[in-house]
Amino acid sequence: MNIIRNLCMHLHETGIHSTAASVIDHIRLRKTMRRFDTGPGASPFRGCDPSIAFDRADETPRIAVQAHIFYPPMCDELIVQLNMIPYRFDCWITTDTQEKADTIRQAFEQHCRARRCHIDVTENRGRDVAPFLHQMQGNLDAYDYLCHVHTKSSGTVEWGDGWRTYLYHNLLGSQTNVAQILETFERNPYVGLIFPERYPLITEYFLGGWTRYSTAIKGLLAHLGFPHADMRGPIVYPAGTMFWARVPAVRQLFQDDAIDFDAFAPEADQVESTFAHVIERSWVYLARANGFSFIKSLNLSPCEVVYTQPDKTTTRIAFFVTVSPDGSLSDEDHSTLAALRPEVTHLVLISNGMLAPAVRSTLAALADEIVERENIGYDFGAWKEALLSQRSTIESQAYEQVIIANNSSMAPLQPFSNIFGDMDGTADFWGITAFPNHQDVPRHLQSYFLVFERPAWSSPAFWAYWEQLPVPKDRAEAIRAGECALTPALERAGLCWLAYCPAAEWFEREVNVDLVYSFPYEAAVLGVPLLKKKALVNQGDAQVRKALALMTR
Repeated sequence: MNIIRNLCMHLHETGIHSTAASVIDHIRLRKTMRRFDTGPGASPFRGCDPSIAFDRADETPRIAVQAHIFYPPMCDELIVQLNMIPYRFDCWITTDTQEKADTIRQAFEQHCRARRCHIDVTENRGRDVAPFLHQMQGNLDAYDYLCHVHTKSSGTVEWGDGWRTYLYHNLLGSQTNVAQILETFERNPYVGLIFPERYPLITEYFLGGWTRYSTAIKGLLAHLGFPHADMRGPIVYPAGTMFWARVPAVRQLFQDDAIDFDAFAPEADQVESTFAHVIERSWVYLARANGFSFIKSLNLSPCEVVYTQPDKTTTRIAFFVTVSPDGSLSDEDHSTLAALRPEVTHLVLISNGMLAPAVRSTLAALADEIVERENIGYDFGAWKEALLSQRSTIESQAYEQVIIANNSSMAPLQPFSNIFGDMDGTADFWGITAFPNHQDVPRHLQSYFLVFERPAWSSPAFWAYWEQLPVPKDRAEAIRAGECALTPALERAGLCWLAYCPAAEWFEREVNVDLVYSFPYEAAVLGVPLLKKKALVNQGDAQVRKALALMTR
């Protein structure tokens, strides 16, 4: 084991430095439909075939789940996720004290559907990695597939909880999701690993110090019997060390004499440059050395939560603004209106420009009212005019929600019913994304899709804002007096607000750029359901191509 200790010493001496992020809150769990982004040589999974038999006839599980549970209060969250596995599985659990083990055993015996739970108490070193390797040494022969998870808590960043829930959901998340993952393994014998797409907020840490890490990884692979392992190509690994694996793809790390537990340094709140970090970065290259490829999983829209559609319990009026200089309405706008129509009681389409008669006739089933006006004041000018003219109707009908939206986005990546369901009762008003404080721009909800609950739209501050809003003369004024001023005005009146996708704001704080306009693929990964048309203009851009691919699958 001297080679392993030398690798650890090399990494410790050279050091890898990264700056901790400054972001807020934690991400909302995105319950999502599954999509795959493939690794080299792999092809995307196209659907789930329920006719495929997975479980063995003798009822012995083919799946081992190894969970390191350092934080027992997270047991409930983890058990909910593990119960999404629709097949028989055994659960192997590690923790660092007997007291924790007793608590965990009680929770799993009462609530987890695993066939068997085996719990070991190990020394607190090597984070989740050392206990994972140590416990599963000699215990993998009975299984075909291995899933590793842990109660991840990244205390050096404020989005650590968001990262954990993102990883859980992409690995588990729903019975359909897990069935698709395992069917992908079954149909593609060359796939050795499936793990989540990189969480966008960890990009800086993901790439940091790769030259130093790669030296240690090469040494580790040589120790495992692969002195000429191929590490060419883009940097790729299951960041966070949560993944599904085909056992033969990673078997060498679990051989009895592969790695001693004491090869890992004692716990000292390390955030980088440890042997556990080396192993985290080695899984893909070990699988590749064994002749296997990988697939990255990405979930896009909520599932598992059933919302009534159309929603008969919530009355909504929506004001949707489009721009029609030539009398047309785009296919994207038709799709958005069609997606929104079942969720609203009354839909008002406002066209900044006259629509062609043939276009109007196609909208009869999509809009209850069509308002055509000159393109004056941009979207905020149109909303001001419509809201004030229909105030008495809104008040007499006592709508539970008033929605304002524009046509700057593509059709949603997930049903609007799921978005409304997720946000039900969470705030007085809400939107899809928020923009952080930046120089003289206050923190605010971005205005392309906003929902005002009755406490918000019935507030005197709501109507005062629209009455006092000057008709914008240009786009800059529409943003400054419109979008940037609306949220603070209602906030000053004591109304509370939330963003459907808070991770977008964290990203913007990190990189100082507007996520929805600049990074469409990253926006989709973070759970933004409405991708901006302007962000998708440059179809030669690699990220735009990836975002468009998500929309067409």
